[in-house]
Amino acid sequence: MYFVYILYSNKCNKYYIGQTESLTRRVEEHNQGKGGAFTSACIPWELVYHESFESRQEAVKREEK
Repeated sequence: MYFVYILYSNKCNKYYIGQTESLTRRVEEHNQGKGGAFTSACIPWELVYHESFESRQEAVKREEK
C-alpha cells in the first residue's frame, strides 16, 4: 500500500504534498526535521489529507496532479 498525503504548516501557512509507503513514519520524519530544507523550516506539520493506492506508480501519478 502506498499513500499520497498533504501536510499543512501553520507556522509557514504552507502545504506540502508527498507520497510514501509508510504514512505514519513519514509524517514523523517530517516533524523531526528529516525531510528537505523546506519541510524542516516549517515544523510542525499536520496531516490534513491522504489517499491510498495499490502501487507506487499510482501514488506518484496522483502526487503529480
